Amino acid sequence: MKLEELQEKLNKALIEKHEKSGLISISSLIYDCLRRAFYTETLGDFFDKDTLETFWVGKAIHEKKLFDGEAELELKNEGIIGVIDELVDGSLIEKKSVNQISWKFVPDHYLTQVDYYYWLLSNNGYKVENAFLIYILKERPHDKKIIPVMLRPLEVIEKEILERAKILKEALEKKELPERKMSWLCKRCNYASKCYSENGKRNSNNC
Repeated sequence: MKLEELQEKLNKALIEKHEKSGLISISSLIYDCLRRAFYTETLGDFFDKDTLETFWVGKAIHEKKLFDGEAELELKNEGIIGVIDELVDGSLIEKKSVNQISWKFVPDHYLTQVDYYYWLLSNNGYKVENAFLIYILKERPHDKKIIPVMLRPLEVIEKEILERAKILKEALEKKELPERKMSWLCKRCNYASKCYSENGKRNSNNC
């Protein structure tokens, strides 16, 4: 096999294929801007090769079971689906592969993701006493730190997640863009140019 052929096979292997379940994923709901999820569902994912390689490393880290408990738990509730990294002795564990910059802070959507997994577990009969983020440094995987997460009340989480799922579901059914919520994440969004272009049309559904 030639080098070019091997590189082509590697590039294809980095692209994960997901069968659509018809359900709304937790990862679609954790960002303030639901427009990102709308574009992902309607246009598909767009990533450069470097990002795909980063995801590949992150996937390998997530698949590594750290504790003697349940791992890769796929759960559903109210038309919402999510996969919990690990649950051990009542502790919800969410693993994150991060770079040197991200190592220094915890973004809000990480905390929201943990809350939503807590809601999903609780509604499937699992007892959750506390939750933790485990940061694993991409450049040096042996460097790890454990970050306790203060879980919000279940009734607060439920109200929020169901409202957001309803907004996204209705937007997809009507093929109408949800409201755009601008933040620092816009700089890292693969749909930014599309979003700004749509906004320039001054549709009544855009902010």
